[in-house]
Amino acid sequence: MSYWAEVLKANWGIHGALDALPGEFDLNFLVTGESGSSYVLKVMREGCDPGLVAMQCQALQHIAAQDPELCVPRVVPSLNGSLSVSAALRNQALDL
Repeated sequence: MSYWAEVLKANWGIHGALDALPGEFDLNFLVTGESGSSYVLKVMREGCDPGLVAMQCQALQHIAAQDPELCVPRVVPSLNGSLSVSAALRNQALDL
């Protein structure tokens, strides 16, 4: 199992295959869950301001609350209810 798949399983309880997606600054993965559901795992770059991550999550939640029919990504809280988690980077950060 890849490092990021382990992070996903430990923090969200989601088991699935990860495929890298293009991104300007961050790591992005398409996650195809064992249940058939799909997700995007977004890994922010090292040193990214936690306030930026929080603002992005809050903006997506606000949009979803204002217009539930609008097709925008939904933030999936972690198992402990957090909107984001911190994970230590490894040398093989891109290892799938």
